[in-house]
Amino acid sequence: MLTNHWIKRSFQAAILIAAVAAPGVAEEHSKGAILERLEAKYVPTVTTDDETDITTAGSILTLRLDNLVTNGASAGGVCPNTFKDGKITQGKFAAVTCGRAMSMAGQAKRKVFLAGQKLWVTSIEVEDSGVVFKLFTDAYAGERYKATLIFPVAKGTIPAPEEMEAEVAKVFKAEPPPPAAPGGAQPGPGGAVPKVGAQSFTSAPAAASSEDTPPPPIDAPPPPPAEPKTIRLGMTADQVVANFGQPKSIVRLPTKEIYVFENLKVTFVNHKVTDVQ
Repeated sequence: MLTNHWIKRSFQAAILIAAVAAPGVAEEHSKGAILERLEAKYVPTVTTDDETDITTAGSILTLRLDNLVTNGASAGGVCPNTFKDGKITQGKFAAVTCGRAMSMAGQAKRKVFLAGQKLWVTSIEVEDSGVVFKLFTDAYAGERYKATLIFPVAKGTIPAPEEMEAEVAKVFKAEPPPPAAPGGAQPGPGGAVPKVGAQSFTSAPAAASSEDTPPPPIDAPPPPPAEPKTIRLGMTADQVVANFGQPKSIVRLPTKEIYVFENLKVTFVNHKVTDVQ
């Protein structure tokens, strides 16, 4: 009986241990599933260590809501934002964090992003309190901005991956990562090209279509044939010479002059043509 009693107690203890351990195992599995699902849709961007540039571009995120508060990357701090009840807000500690960061930077480097503006996500963390997106922007007047946005969950609960994905989709629209340019330059969310290695994001020129090809030049029409040389009665000697050139000889008589051309004789009286042979 003692042996059976201890077997029964051991079996009950095993059940109790399994019951206690199971939530933790399921929780970690759920966190991993959430992270895997979100990173597949919102591919993280890789930045340089000093957060001045992008080395590998991830998904392009477009805000669906206003009021995402960010700090300049050089300010040394990050503004925390929270998505709750359909709005992006900043808690009472956000003002302290952002204010400290601006004080360290020596100037107010804060930018509020609105619906329609684009940015990157550099990491996604699944914590007990919710899912945290770390955000990074293109350069504005030489300054990049960053922030965090948390999607909170009820204490002690882990939502299904598809539920969390639907919650994030209320704030961000995701586009696939842009293709890398030759040399590694990465275009920004807004289409701009960061200064990675002073490279430019250019594409190969498109082949010219037949519509773009200019037609062959049209040959100029031949010049009109020269007007036939003419001679009329009454023309002056100068007019005749202009048409036929200088005569081979000129016969001057008391009352007239005869200009002798090739196969042509022209008689002038008083410097006017009176006869042509």
